[in-house]
Amino acid sequence: MKQERALYKRLPKPGLVLRLEAPIETTIERDARRVKQGGPDAAAVRRRRELESRSEFSGTPVIRIDTSRPLDETVRTVIGAVWSAL
Repeated sequence: MKQERALYKRLPKPGLVLRLEAPIETTIERDARRVKQGGPDAAAVRRRRELESRSEFSGTPVIRIDTSRPLDETVRTVIGAVWSAL
């Protein structure tokens, strides 16, 4: 963990953060469809969501992106958000 933290500290500060969000039910459903070692784990999804929701990026613009929509709409929203931030 110490090595990982040291690596993260050396990363440059982002100029923009895109926070991808979907309702917890959608997130758990998507996790259940994934093929992964150990299978789906709704409790792990909830824990990860709780950790990620506490992330702060002081001084960096954060744009929330709703990923519960179809992929092509989400991609268009992301592209528009990035262009608008430039």
